[in-house]
Amino acid sequence: MTDKHVIESLLRPAVELNTVAVAVSAAFVSATAPWSLALTPSVGYGVACGFGVLAWVRWNEASVVLRYRRSSNTIATYKAWRMQKAELSELGLVAGMGVALVILVLYLANKAAAILA
Repeated sequence: MTDKHVIESLLRPAVELNTVAVAVSAAFVSATAPWSLALTPSVGYGVACGFGVLAWVRWNEASVVLRYRRSSNTIATYKAWRMQKAELSELGLVAGMGVALVILVLYLANKAAAILA
């Protein structure tokens, strides 16, 4: 995985899991039946350790992608309010909570200016 385009590299399927499956299978074969790969038992154990390290590294890379994809599936909840609570402007548009906050700040600023004047 490159760090140049981090988000783009996390929006893909975790294809590292394919490498993990192949490396684990190769490590199992190397450790249990080294003769099938034309290896001596001592070399087979070393190759199995190498495949195990490769599987571990690729698993860590896949877990980063899986963790990002799992957390991106959670959608933020928004508090809904009824239309009776919504204020309508002169044009009939809904003035939401953000507009109400701006109106409150402007109202308090005018009151403060009137008191100081």
